[in-house]
Amino acid sequence: MFPPRFSAVLALALLAACGKAPEAPAPVRPVLVVHPLPVRDAGLLAFPGEVKARHESPLSFRVGGKLVERKADVGDRVGKGDVLAVVDPGDLSLQAQAAKAQLAAADADLVRAKGDLARYAKLVDQQLISRSAYDAQLAAWKAAEGQAHAARAQAEVAGNQAGYTQLRAPADGAIASRQVETGQVVAAGQTVFTLAADGEREVAIDLPESRIDEFRAGQPVQVELWS
Repeated sequence: MFPPRFSAVLALALLAACGKAPEAPAPVRPVLVVHPLPVRDAGLLAFPGEVKARHESPLSFRVGGKLVERKADVGDRVGKGDVLAVVDPGDLSLQAQAAKAQLAAADADLVRAKGDLARYAKLVDQQLISRSAYDAQLAAWKAAEGQAHAARAQAEVAGNQAGYTQLRAPADGAIASRQVETGQVVAAGQTVFTLAADGEREVAIDLPESRIDEFRAGQPVQVELWS
């Protein structure tokens, strides 16, 4: 049994608990509800792109050979006429020397044939030789002249071929890519470098095919660079 005083206190506590008024509910706070919209309805479309030179040229040798020297790499600035790479000129240099020797011999034959023709002309005027002999010498001179022209053309071609062992920049710009390494055998026409020429720039952007109808030629755009 509880003591009389404790029983009285407990009874008063129970009565107070039963008579407590209920708490008022929390006030309702207004909120702003926003429904998310697709990107196409937001008024701003963003696509990644690449800024590149309008004119990019693949550079290649006009003759084949072993690459013995590379003087440029990706990102290097180059000027018009700068030597970018060199292939082994050994065989082509020998061919150029042989062509020069053939030209010298052909020129000597032409000089001799021209002198003989002049002497034959005097002799035929003096009726010391027949006209047919003079005509034969005239034909020999014309043949020597033709051989000299052919030898000169061959020497020029051989000289050009030897010069083609050096790959030079056709314009001012920067090396955008490199496709070969030193020691590699390259063929004539095989791309060695790609040159991005100085001047105008353009931005290449890949647009989704499903939204291509939303764009038109001449539509203004805003370009933002990341760095």
